[in-house]
Amino acid sequence: MAALDSYAILDTPAEPDFDDLVLLAAQALDVPIAVINLIASDRQWFKAQIGLAAREMPLEVSICTHALSQDDVLVVPDTRLDDRFADNPLVTADDGLRFYAGALLRTPEGIPIGTLCVLDRKPRPGGITDQQRHLLNLLARQATTQMELRRIVALTDRRADDLRSIEERYRLAGRATNDAIWDWDLGTDHVEWNEALERAYGFDRAEVEPSGAWWIAHIHPDDQDRIATAIHDAIDSKAIHWSDEYRFARADGSYAPVLDRGFIIRDASGRATRMIGAMLDLSERRDREVALKTSNERFEAAVAAIDGYLWTNSADGKMRGPQPGWAQLTGQSQEAYQGYGWAEAVHPDDAQPTIDAWNEAVAARKMFIFEHRVLCADGQWRRFYIRAVPMFDPDGNLREWVGIHTDVTLQREQEDSLAANEMRLRFLDDLSREITVADDADRVMAITTRMVATHLGVSNCAYADMDEDEDGFTIRGDWAAAGSSSIVGRYRLRDFGAMALERLHAGLPLIINDNARDLPAHEARTFQDIGIASTICLPLIKGNQLTALMAVHDARPHDWTPSELRLIASVAERSWAHIERVRTTVALAELNASLEQRVEERSRQLVATEEVLRQAQKMEAVGQLTGGIAHDFNNMLTGVIGSLDLLQRHLAAGRQDRIDRYIDTAMTSAQRAASLTQRLLAFSRRQSLDVTAVNVGDLVTGMEDMLRRTMDENIRLEVHLPEATWLAKTDHNQLESALLNLAINARDAMPHGGTLTIAARNTPSNEATGLDADDMQADDFVEISVSDTGTGMSEDVLAKAFDPFFTTKPIGAGTGLGLSMVYGFARQSGGQVHITSAPEEGTTIRLLLPRHVGEKEEAGSETVEVRPAEPGECVLLVEDDPSVRLLVCDVLDDLGYEVWQAPDGQTAITLAQTMPRMDLLISDVGLPGMNGRQLADILRGDRPDLRILFITGYAERATVRSEFLGQGMEMIAKPFAIDVLSAKIREMIEAPAPAA
Repeated sequence: MAALDSYAILDTPAEPDFDDLVLLAAQALDVPIAVINLIASDRQWFKAQIGLAAREMPLEVSICTHALSQDDVLVVPDTRLDDRFADNPLVTADDGLRFYAGALLRTPEGIPIGTLCVLDRKPRPGGITDQQRHLLNLLARQATTQMELRRIVALTDRRADDLRSIEERYRLAGRATNDAIWDWDLGTDHVEWNEALERAYGFDRAEVEPSGAWWIAHIHPDDQDRIATAIHDAIDSKAIHWSDEYRFARADGSYAPVLDRGFIIRDASGRATRMIGAMLDLSERRDREVALKTSNERFEAAVAAIDGYLWTNSADGKMRGPQPGWAQLTGQSQEAYQGYGWAEAVHPDDAQPTIDAWNEAVAARKMFIFEHRVLCADGQWRRFYIRAVPMFDPDGNLREWVGIHTDVTLQREQEDSLAANEMRLRFLDDLSREITVADDADRVMAITTRMVATHLGVSNCAYADMDEDEDGFTIRGDWAAAGSSSIVGRYRLRDFGAMALERLHAGLPLIINDNARDLPAHEARTFQDIGIASTICLPLIKGNQLTALMAVHDARPHDWTPSELRLIASVAERSWAHIERVRTTVALAELNASLEQRVEERSRQLVATEEVLRQAQKMEAVGQLTGGIAHDFNNMLTGVIGSLDLLQRHLAAGRQDRIDRYIDTAMTSAQRAASLTQRLLAFSRRQSLDVTAVNVGDLVTGMEDMLRRTMDENIRLEVHLPEATWLAKTDHNQLESALLNLAINARDAMPHGGTLTIAARNTPSNEATGLDADDMQADDFVEISVSDTGTGMSEDVLAKAFDPFFTTKPIGAGTGLGLSMVYGFARQSGGQVHITSAPEEGTTIRLLLPRHVGEKEEAGSETVEVRPAEPGECVLLVEDDPSVRLLVCDVLDDLGYEVWQAPDGQTAITLAQTMPRMDLLISDVGLPGMNGRQLADILRGDRPDLRILFITGYAERATVRSEFLGQGMEMIAKPFAIDVLSAKIREMIEAPAPAA
């Protein structure tokens, strides 16, 4: 107590120099608490502390008092395991102090007066390293030195003899430390260094200039200004302390990191007269920090790279403290795995062998290598490879064990599986060689059952054929070991239990390890009556029917392994396959005798079947087409015949009131019939096309007003027609009709409104992608697209869109010929049509027509003017239909022409030879015998300037007029208006004569 009192330090305010020391200790040992304790007679007082809120504590709870009773650093790795602190509330509290390490504070006389200690609320089973122990002692000595300096400063005003005593003690303290202590007389700029300047930094004090300038000059250039300014600021102020870190030069030119602290002595007026300090070399600490950081990084990287679970044991082989790796692996709590509690997670068969082998390794202090099974946290047993190494301190003392558990379950399973597969493949190879020479099924199965039973070491292996009812079966053959009976005979599958029925009928293997345990007693009895305790039975399923069984039985319970099941399954598969090959070979030999005859007969059957199918498809298509035509024509004929009948009745009765109405109805029905035939011809690509150069832009622009009137108010019409669009080579009227059809379809597809877009563009042949190239004879095309935002079409509707009489509209709302007419017109023109559509995404129809190369010819006037014949004009009429011939003859008579009639070409030739004059030949194209064009060529042989007018309802060779007609020839299509016929006759007679 007297030694402590001599420092007069108790209850003094905190001082930075002491605070720096505890901070340094806490950082160096990585702890949250560090304290400079001074033990008084009645208390434990803290000169400096970090991590504690108090400045003093009762001696009854002091841990430091125990440190005073020994001569070295006191280290307590876990205070709760030390009986001296069993009742200490600082330790037993929930967040109590668990680790302690304290170095003694000794006076120069060696008297302990306190400790510099570090504490943690977590135990440190490994204690502290030798380097940490050394550092703790060094800091304790520095604290003592600082107390000495403090006492020295406090005694500066005492008597001279006291001053000499203090200086002597100062020198003793200087010699007792490796800190470079300096004494700077500010009045004379004289600096005195202790021996540590030479020991720590290599400078000979006799050669050192004793001035402040020398000191500052040996500070690193990057630190000089900062340190010089800080020192002088402290001197010029009222401060009594100064401390800082910088780099100080060594004699060899290198720099040492230092912590420098100084105490400023002032006279009565407050002027600084002297400054005494100590320079602590931080090199060792920095090296240790770097080494520790590097070591920690390496350790963390190594642990991260290890495929396993890390754990440690104490030197005596017991697991102590927290083991996060083991806890993660097993899910055991810390209390559960302490000591040898970890063995509770090891498989019962492996636990004692593991403990025995572990104890041997601990006793021998040699590496431990072992394998065992562990119950993992997920509840699964897994196999682990263990490797543990002993860790020794520099003195050769065993400090601890570090081990790792590596999961090798998959590796061992793969090794076992590989070995089993190798054995299985060798057996299967032997079996294949044996059964290859067998030439019948029974021989194959006899070899198989014998080899399988002997290989597996079981009592019986058998095979059976199932009855057609899939319940009764016959074991046709088996192999029984010595002491076991054959089980050949008749059985019922249901007698072997519900599991057998369910699994075998499902094509699954029946696996019974112990029927007494796995089956009800009455089901197990069936097996037991024939000497069977365990079974694997494999089914053969053909055509969804259970046809055969192969079974392996043992008279004793047997836990069948997956490898055994794979072997038996492979054997069954190969055996049945070989039996099939044997049977196939026999059947093939029988088949070869009659193969050629069978092939010929089969070919005849296939040809006949294909012909029947083609005829049926043809009749179905014709039936659909004719049915649709008949339906529509019946409706139209009803209008014509009914109107004419009523007209006849009214005329007979002398009534005139409804004659015009009946005539209009008959005409309307007849015109509808004409339109229908025109659409049919368009679909069949047999209509007569008047092919000209058509300006698509002008055509669509001319139709725009009519299209807008056709659309509903909630439908917007957009037209995109580039000026540079090519001319199209097609029939103007048919194209107009096709576009009108498409626009009406688009309108009907948008019942709730939308946008109809008509656009045109030039499409070179290489851009006409996604279209059928058949019948597309041109190189370039004019593309006209009609798009709507309507309901769209499903895939099945899209596939039938061009079929005649197919419609999705309500009955009476459409004929189903609109799209088929567009399709036939496009194809007949040498183009194509393509539909893109999806439900609720609208439809786009692209119509591609051949490009016309050249200038467009100006169209003539379309005004129909009917004028009578000139006197003497004569016309030869050739028509095979009497009604049409009568009608045209009457028209010609009414117009004043002399008419000669003929029903066919031969008759016409005969009449022509007697006719004195022939101004015009009017002929049907399709005539009995020679056709109209052949007749025309014959008659022109005698009359080269003969003008010829063809009338046609359908003629295959006249579908494109420009290709059929020659000079001085014209054509009109049936049915025709009388005025149109009359005007065309007058026009041709008055036209210039054709060139010879």
